[in-house]
Amino acid sequence: MNIEVQGNKVVIDGKEVSAADVEAVIRLLTLTRANMQPPVPLEMEHGAEIHVLTDPHYYTDIPKDHPGHTLLAFRDHGQGWRGVLIPLHEVAKLMGYWANQISVFTQPKVEASKLN
Repeated sequence: MNIEVQGNKVVIDGKEVSAADVEAVIRLLTLTRANMQPPVPLEMEHGAEIHVLTDPHYYTDIPKDHPGHTLLAFRDHGQGWRGVLIPLHEVAKLMGYWANQISVFTQPKVEASKLN
């Protein structure tokens, strides 16, 4: 398969393809990568380069077909909606982490000169 990117156009094997075709290729590659070796590391490596979404649209719900889980989905401009099912005990951990981060960001700053 020959894939070329020409500005905002994608050409696969000499034929310009649609956004839906590109999404299908991304899904196929993602599913294929999931079964390749070595697997994606379980832990994120310190300093690893990652694709970061800034202030993304998100959606959360309690899926009826996965009791004890919550769905958290983010809109990626290039990959569409990406979701995870999180067990409730992990949701509680995340809430604790986020509450901690909020308290760090909202603590009043104290000037060093006022500490003396």
